[in-house]
Amino acid sequence: MRIPLILIFSFLLFGFSGCLKHSGLYPVTVQINDKGEPVSAVSITFVADDGSYAMGLSDANGTAQMYTFKENDGVKPGSYRVRLSKYPAMPMPDGPIDPATDFAAPVNPDPEPLIPRKFIKIETSGLTVVVDQKTPPVVFDIGE
Repeated sequence: MRIPLILIFSFLLFGFSGCLKHSGLYPVTVQINDKGEPVSAVSITFVADDGSYAMGLSDANGTAQMYTFKENDGVKPGSYRVRLSKYPAMPMPDGPIDPATDFAAPVNPDPEPLIPRKFIKIETSGLTVVVDQKTPPVVFDIGE
């Protein structure tokens, strides 16, 4: 039985379309330190002038693998400004919540970050990174 050429082409086109959508991304590792000591649970955001971005979250060793579309897929080449954030976890109630009587706890509109406040905003962080296919590990030390 011969398979029509158009059918083979369609399978190839749709089969590789997922791979093509994410091509051109490069792996980027970020290390977050505070005076040389690793800092965990820091949210890292790269933002380009064209609005594209990449994200990561530092692990217990202060290390994050940046991603754009899915975990560890990498970052589009280009220049990025960087913002970092880390906030205390919101406490959860001890017992069950009754939706009829319990309302959401008031949220602090400006919680105190667990890292220096200047890193929270792109405009004040002073952090930048240039991504290309051979970007070395990026180290940010937030100790002041």
